[in-house]
Amino acid sequence: SPLFSYRVFTVEPGGHTPFHTHDWEHLNYVIKGSGVLVDEDSNESPITEGDFAIVLPGEKHCYRNTSSDSDLLLLCGVPREYE
Repeated sequence: SPLFSYRVFTVEPGGHTPFHTHDWEHLNYVIKGSGVLVDEDSNESPITEGDFAIVLPGEKHCYRNTSSDSDLLLLCGVPREYE
């Protein structure tokens, strides 16, 4: 794609990504599993297979797998200029 880069990442059961921010938006699609998208105020938005989650520029966030026995598999799309 000339405008976007995509990657798939896995969050193991009980695991999470680090809290971080970006200067750009990114869109994530839940391929498999369930978990939560956590914002900097510790608000949790549930996500599950088939959901999309958008993170706007500058939003501090992380993804947490709430399962004890299944991976959380996410497809992440970012503007190519920031890959």
